[in-house]
Amino acid sequence: MPVWLCQGKTLSYLDEDTRILEGAGRPAGRTARARSDRDRPGVRHRAHRSRSVSARPTRSPAESGRRRLASVVSRKGLLRPHRVRVDGQPLKYLVDANVLSEPTRARPDQSVVEWLAQHERDLAVDPIILGEVRFGILLLPRGARRSRLERWFAEGVGRLQCLPWGADTGLRWAELLAELRSRGRAMPVKDSLIAATALVHGLVVATRNRADFERAGVEVSDPFAG
Repeated sequence: MPVWLCQGKTLSYLDEDTRILEGAGRPAGRTARARSDRDRPGVRHRAHRSRSVSARPTRSPAESGRRRLASVVSRKGLLRPHRVRVDGQPLKYLVDANVLSEPTRARPDQSVVEWLAQHERDLAVDPIILGEVRFGILLLPRGARRSRLERWFAEGVGRLQCLPWGADTGLRWAELLAELRSRGRAMPVKDSLIAATALVHGLVVATRNRADFERAGVEVSDPFAG
């Protein structure tokens, strides 16, 4: 039997202050037998409590500081979008891998390169995009090209604002998939997660894949279109 467990009680119960049984405010008539009854295995020591119930349940400071669920429910969706800000400026675009990786091509589309340079401070990425780009680099054989892309990732992509997945994104993702299924549509898991992130944060998805994201109700910008 572990040291912290004895006759069905945890150590905290064994170490309880015995004054709980004999302190002021307890109802009269408590006897030694009552105390011995409480010492039986599995019986917790409990001070006398009033049975009256407050009309308003008390809340902890942490609970009081939380927003109620009703305050974030929107008529048009499960959760209202909230804009992400960096240095006080709202981000505008959630950039897809096909846009983000264009400058690494042997002959990149100059309109995309210029678009990235122009909107660098407006960009955010989804965790799955970071993973997708990093995965592509890790698949390359070691050499000059991989080393160059490692530096590009560390100094550029890796420093973009990455929007973590949270409960709001997960719930919006579920809502999105349900909406698509009700219309007989489907969407790749990766793209659906990107779409949910964009919807939660009110961002425009910068991508070459307009069709899938527009069907999901996401605003899209195609830098390849010039």
